[in-house]
Amino acid sequence: MKRTFQVAVFGASDAANERVLRSLQRARSGELVAVPDGVLGTVVHFFDHELEVDRGLRARFRVRMVTGRDSAEHSFLGLYGADAVVFVQSGKRNTATWRAAQKHFATYGDALAIVASTRPVRGVKGVAAPSSGSLLAEAIEREVIGAFRAGRIRGRPTTSPSKAYVTRANALAEAVQIAVEIGPRGARRFHEATRAMALHPELGFATTSSLASLETAFFTYWNEAHGAHVEKFWREIARRRLPFRQRHVIREVLARGRITNRGDYDTVKDLIPDEQLTAEQRRRLDSKLGAYEAARRGR
Repeated sequence: MKRTFQVAVFGASDAANERVLRSLQRARSGELVAVPDGVLGTVVHFFDHELEVDRGLRARFRVRMVTGRDSAEHSFLGLYGADAVVFVQSGKRNTATWRAAQKHFATYGDALAIVASTRPVRGVKGVAAPSSGSLLAEAIEREVIGAFRAGRIRGRPTTSPSKAYVTRANALAEAVQIAVEIGPRGARRFHEATRAMALHPELGFATTSSLASLETAFFTYWNEAHGAHVEKFWREIARRRLPFRQRHVIREVLARGRITNRGDYDTVKDLIPDEQLTAEQRRRLDSKLGAYEAARRGR
């Protein structure tokens, strides 16, 4: 049996959380991945490592945290779906932060609590463990496997991305690297996030449909924008024989006579003010937008 367990490193201090995460990563030699989240303005950090428990169980641990402006408010992305929480003691905000986590789990399901401290933490109930390094890693593995055997946590079946996903994700990552090198500097954070999400997808998102959504978001700019850098981008895509082609969404929608998906709808809405469009083209496109919206309301 192969099972994956999500372990969230959580506490009131981003610095303390990151220190514990990095000490765990060094102890288990996993690759530390950082995925920027442009919506929340945070960075998701995680690493994976596997453990052969016995002949009946091979466990994969995804150990993660989220850094942000306010850990107590923004870390819930990292807590969602967690099987275990390593609560990091820091400062005087421990009790309030833990209560916020408990409210989260009351809605989204409980999790095994492991306190990264050799001393009791007021208001926090859980198994105490050394605060860093291999001893903490061993305590996490021991408690998680024990809780799974006892039926207290479930984990999820371990899956691997398909060959088709890996091939397409590597191609997208190469296209993103071209964009990083020649694209607008202000878009670099978005590009890096796209590459990280393609190569290191969240659990359950290593699917071709999820990858297609990433591609749509990434290529929107390169299909809409004009200029020498856009032409250079598509020349480089063709030179490297990557499986992507420039789309002219406005031209396609006008020729087709309708909008068929949300990605094209968003693109058309963004491009209607374009000065290169004629008044007649704007009128026709506005009609197509209205028809798409009416169809969506009628579902």
